[in-house]
Amino acid sequence: MAILLAGSKVWNAANWVSRTFFRDASEVVGDQSPLAERIRVCVDAQLDTLDLETASRAELDEMRGLLEKVIALNVRRNGANFAVPSMFPTYQQKLGELRELLATT
Repeated sequence: MAILLAGSKVWNAANWVSRTFFRDASEVVGDQSPLAERIRVCVDAQLDTLDLETASRAELDEMRGLLEKVIALNVRRNGANFAVPSMFPTYQQKLGELRELLATT
């Protein structure tokens, strides 16, 4: 349901949004990525929260890059992977909110 960031910043999202993000992120994150294991745990254990409150600058930079890859992946798919296509704009909006939060972290 959330990604926790430094400075008490929180990206709150519905469970389906965070799970979709983690699933999408697991598709594009590299195996050598420091975030890869954290994301895989979220997907495998069906966790809805990723704690990045104490993340290093490098991890936050990686998260920003990862988010951009997820956004690009979804733009290419244009919602084709959504069982209910009308939910795609909501998902894209929430990814934009996360982008804004990460930009100020």
